[in-house]
Amino acid sequence: VERFEVIANYSFVWQFRKQAPQGNGTADISTVHCLELSEEEVSKAEFDNKEYAECKWWEVEEVLAGEFHPALKQAIWDSRSKKSYKTLEKIVANSGDDAAVAAAARNLVVRGTPFSGGSKPVKVRFSDGKYEYVEESSNESEPAIKRPKYNNGNQVQ
Repeated sequence: VERFEVIANYSFVWQFRKQAPQGNGTADISTVHCLELSEEEVSKAEFDNKEYAECKWWEVEEVLAGEFHPALKQAIWDSRSKKSYKTLEKIVANSGDDAAVAAAARNLVVRGTPFSGGSKPVKVRFSDGKYEYVEESSNESEPAIKRPKYNNGNQVQ
């Protein structure tokens, strides 16, 4: 249990759901944990085929560049940010020199998430097989795009 590290808590609000009554939405809270596995643990991992139609290991960069749910990408960015912060904290606690502190602080900012809205909620629509970050505008039919769009890992206009 002590190997599990809480990364963050996320709140989701869905307009519709698969469970009855399907016409009603749902609100969920998710706590994401990190558990680093050894090569031996990875080789012994088994997944329940009754619960999962398909399962495979993904490289982190593949997930960040691919068409995965924004919450999964956010959890990856938050995990990276947390790890970078811990590195900075350790350097400061060990009286690291200013150059080491500056380098660690820069790394923390660079590894910070382009998706994070901080305390501001993020609204995402799924349309035509793509996730789209949107911001409420005065005219709901014309949302203002707030977050960058990515196609195969490249930002598009």
